Amino acid sequence: MAISSFFAKVAETEREVTYAFGQDRDHPEDSLVIDKVALTAYPTSGARTFGFRATARAIVRRFRDLGAWPEHGYVAS
Repeated sequence: MAISSFFAKVAETEREVTYAFGQDRDHPEDSLVIDKVALTAYPTSGARTFGFRATARAIVRRFRDLGAWPEHGYVAS
């Protein structure tokens, strides 16, 4: 299955980071919250779609590579 997803950080606390994401950069369809300690994510809509899973994995991977939560990015596979 092909995926194309833009993401942008919209909020961050000591415990969580929230990203808006979706195919349309200007109008993301959903958002996801990542637990910064456990490195687990959940979609705010409750829909654990392929796009959600791919986007969450890409964000966590970039965090591990950069040592900081990315401000924005793009996922394609």
